[in-house]
Amino acid sequence: MKTKLFLTLLLTSCLTFGQELYQLPLYEGFDYAVAYSDDTPPEPLNTLLYSDTMIGLGPWIEDNYSSTKNPFLITSPFTSYAGLPAFTGNAIEIKGGTNDPLLYFEPVNENDGVNLYASCMVKVTDMSSVSGSLDYFFALATSGFGYGAALYFSKVDDTTYNLGINESNTSGEAIVYTGATFTENVDEVFVVIKYEFNSSGNSVAHLFVNPVINGATEPASHEDTSSISLEDEANRSTFTLLKINANSNARTPGIAIDEIRIGTSWEDVVSTTNEPLDIVDNEIANFKIYPNPANDYIEIESGAESVTSITVFDILGEQVLIQEVLNDNRMDISSLTKGVYFIKIRGDNNSSITKKIIKN
Repeated sequence: MKTKLFLTLLLTSCLTFGQELYQLPLYEGFDYAVAYSDDTPPEPLNTLLYSDTMIGLGPWIEDNYSSTKNPFLITSPFTSYAGLPAFTGNAIEIKGGTNDPLLYFEPVNENDGVNLYASCMVKVTDMSSVSGSLDYFFALATSGFGYGAALYFSKVDDTTYNLGINESNTSGEAIVYTGATFTENVDEVFVVIKYEFNSSGNSVAHLFVNPVINGATEPASHEDTSSISLEDEANRSTFTLLKINANSNARTPGIAIDEIRIGTSWEDVVSTTNEPLDIVDNEIANFKIYPNPANDYIEIESGAESVTSITVFDILGEQVLIQEVLNDNRMDISSLTKGVYFIKIRGDNNSSITKKIIKN
């Protein structure tokens, strides 16, 4: 019974967000309106996720189906960070019991020849309810339920905390923490997480905390940088979303998050410009895929461009089909089981497009 419920909820989530996959690199400055109550102190009133649906503002959808609709939108508590462009918009604040918002992007696979990066500003605002337990709150993910390169919080004492990284929620390996500690409601921390793919061996998850930004040059390891090697069986072959996670009040403090960037290079996540979110579907002009839903095959039309590869991913981000040559513009999908898939098409101009398809 529990398994059936799990699959139903996962499928519902995929159908809800439709084809809102975003092109990398992307930037989210939370440029959404903020409202506060007349209480003393004022309480935030509006949230990133809508109260009566599974979707939210901008690209965000939710991954929790019953808790209070958080995170709240707040006026940004961040000022600046040397090397980053001026901050824009507002911020969000998660707390224990918060829904888990997701941001889906074009899948990045271990065979793409790139690594995956994500960065953000972090400020822990309230640790009063945290009992000393720890949990992750910001991660690259293969679905709403599986993640890798996860950023962890750990309470040190009543006023200070530490940040660490874990490579996967399936391997059981320890969390590795940086040497630095930070002060509640004081320190504004810039973090970069990196997943270094290795399809033939051990992939590596990296955490950079308050790194020095020197243009596009990625810094070498230093005392505030952790790097952990992954066991082969724990490797993630594909990522397709960013997950913000909150557990109970005992495990998740109040945390403000802002200035999120995701990309496939160091330069992408310390960009000197703030580019708006772009939907992947805008990349290839006159692109068509049909029928959808489909039974045994799909037809692909790519306008003036020639298709150089077609990759199909399941809803967990795992590659299930790959094809480099189309026969009469058709791709055979008869081997797939019924369900929802993402299909990534690459063109001869190094362009690409990702679509959601349904297999009957």
